[in-house]
Amino acid sequence: MNEHHWLTTTDTYDLLDHLYPPAGLHSIPDLPRKLRLYYVALARRAGLPPVGEGLLRIVEDLCDGSVLPVHVYTRLYELAELVANSGGKNAPALVAACEHELRALGYDWPTDKPSVPKKWRRPTATCRPLVLAYLPRVPAANQLTRYQHDADLLRDIFGNPFRPTPPKKAWLSEEVVGLARRCYDERRFNSLTVLADALEEAGCPPDHELVTHCRDVPTKNHARGCWVVDAILKLL
Repeated sequence: MNEHHWLTTTDTYDLLDHLYPPAGLHSIPDLPRKLRLYYVALARRAGLPPVGEGLLRIVEDLCDGSVLPVHVYTRLYELAELVANSGGKNAPALVAACEHELRALGYDWPTDKPSVPKKWRRPTATCRPLVLAYLPRVPAANQLTRYQHDADLLRDIFGNPFRPTPPKKAWLSEEVVGLARRCYDERRFNSLTVLADALEEAGCPPDHELVTHCRDVPTKNHARGCWVVDAILKLL
């Protein structure tokens, strides 16, 4: 792997193998925040029922430092597995059972959508990334097909490991940090062009990677964990 290959390849397996080289059974690292957020972003694209969105928000809270008792974490993982495999004619009953149990654990979720989207009734509409987001350790890249992965999304989250470009302290104006915080908290990635403007006003050159990433990458290829937002907010 070299920088050119990192920036141009569409093979996410190669990118993940570079970030997390295959390890022996007893030396697999814990699932880090950024990789967990990558799987969250993939799962969110799958048209989950609202209870699935609730499960994703719990994972995001974990990424932000929330700690759960082991038995609760284990049960949430089991519910994620159930939701991710609840396609087909039994989907409504399975999703309803997950909703009931998640409420019993004290959680709620957005309810402005039907409990089970129509496409969720299709047996093929599974969402393995939801389950991977709950794993305690780094999964093998091939637990998803190459089609299910997204190299551009992975690069949005991890940036360019061959040439890190952190912002200068002078660029972190109150406006820049505030905009980055809103992008992160509210998942408002269509506001990244405004963040680019604020960075320039704070003194960041217009051709700097912080600015060009905000301007040039389509909104669909951004997610919570975006390396620019993380760098500004000093998140790992």
